[in-house]
Amino acid sequence: MQDVQQIRNVVILGHGNSGKSTLAEALLFTAGVVKRLGKVDDGTSSMDFEAEEIKRKISIGAAFNQIPWQKKDIFVIDTPGDDNFFNETRFAAQVADSAILTVGAVLGVRPQTEKFVDLIKDNNLPCLICITKMDRERANFQQTVSGIREATGLNPVVLYLPIGAEDQFKGVVDILARKALMFADGGKATLTDIPADLADEAATLRENMMEYVAETNDDLLEKFLEEGELTDEELKTGLAAAIKNAQVAPVCACASLTNLGSSVVLDAIANLLPSPDQRPARVGTNPKNKQEVERPAAVDAPFSALVFKTMADPFAGRLTIFRVFSGALKGDAFYNANKETSERYGQLFVMAGKEQKPVDAAVPGMIVAVAKLKETTTGDTLCEEANPIIYPVIE
Repeated sequence: MQDVQQIRNVVILGHGNSGKSTLAEALLFTAGVVKRLGKVDDGTSSMDFEAEEIKRKISIGAAFNQIPWQKKDIFVIDTPGDDNFFNETRFAAQVADSAILTVGAVLGVRPQTEKFVDLIKDNNLPCLICITKMDRERANFQQTVSGIREATGLNPVVLYLPIGAEDQFKGVVDILARKALMFADGGKATLTDIPADLADEAATLRENMMEYVAETNDDLLEKFLEEGELTDEELKTGLAAAIKNAQVAPVCACASLTNLGSSVVLDAIANLLPSPDQRPARVGTNPKNKQEVERPAAVDAPFSALVFKTMADPFAGRLTIFRVFSGALKGDAFYNANKETSERYGQLFVMAGKEQKPVDAAVPGMIVAVAKLKETTTGDTLCEEANPIIYPVIE
């Protein structure tokens, strides 16, 4: 059975054409999940596989995959940015543990960006900001970060400063580690020293980061005011805590189409975003006595999950997709608290783009699917009959 602490559950949010599916594709390719780098414009992207999505070159439904990185299991939900399919995105944000917000380096924050920021705030999601398309003409990192700071209230803190822009974008400075990462083929990066012309800016950004982190913790603030700085260890643990509490949002730079910077984004997800057990316990209602109940994301808690998508698969039939919030699901049946009925299922799957991979069990944080359920629909809570719970669902 998987270790809950090694799981990350991330939803990718952003307005249409901000590069969500392209980023997801680059992450999958860099981690070796897919063998070639697909493109949305060519209709070869792993996450946009429906005929309509390929034709329109946009995401219409939420798509899922699982990425192994640094011994972590990252469950990724790629969502539509188009207004017409916003419900898919709202459901995905409700079941995720953290978010990646994509903002293009050329166009920056758009009026629609605010809707996705609201989803992040409403669900109190720790957030990683990815400034995409750094290799495009007129890409401007500083301007985009300033726009995010002014328009969103997300408290962006630069974690990776780009080295070069447009066709000269070739690496990033890791502000936390005080090193440069130069991009190589296949999405990987090699460590070197910070280029001399960026040393001052990197030092300033590190001071800014210290200030931001110190302001999120009284003990750190006291030390910072007394000594003027924090140790590397204090900064690192303080930053991770501030991110998990959604007090600051680290900023990365990447160019997914040419696969520059995806390993850096994967590192940030694995090292800085929370595991399911680091998130607050989920709250629902016991349908029998109408009392409020909490379910922590622990394997030994009673099993509970929320169905947030139902889709038709040409081979498997109707697929019911749900996120496990607590306990472990093993065996071949569960209780549907909304419909007050037990449902049997054949095989448990993890979604991998348009394919499904069989698994034996599911633990908190995992997004899994079963086929051909008779009663269960989107919005239903699955649980143990002896420990019923119903989770609230968006209209």
